[in-house]
Amino acid sequence: MAEAGDPRRVAPAGWEVVRLRVVAVLESGQVKGYRQAAAVLQVAERSVGTWWRAYVHARHVRYTIG
Repeated sequence: MAEAGDPRRVAPAGWEVVRLRVVAVLESGQVKGYRQAAAVLQVAERSVGTWWRAYVHARHVRYTIG
């Protein structure tokens, strides 16, 4: 059963905030790697990697297209 504070109960907009924070801390150098970002933001290291790679890919596509 999911409890209060359970990540499965976070609304999609809430996850967007977390994804943006992950990108911000990695891009700014406030943390050194996925593991530290995951610990600071209390999310899975795998999620951090997935979100970061998606961000880098989107940035690359935007840069090459236009």
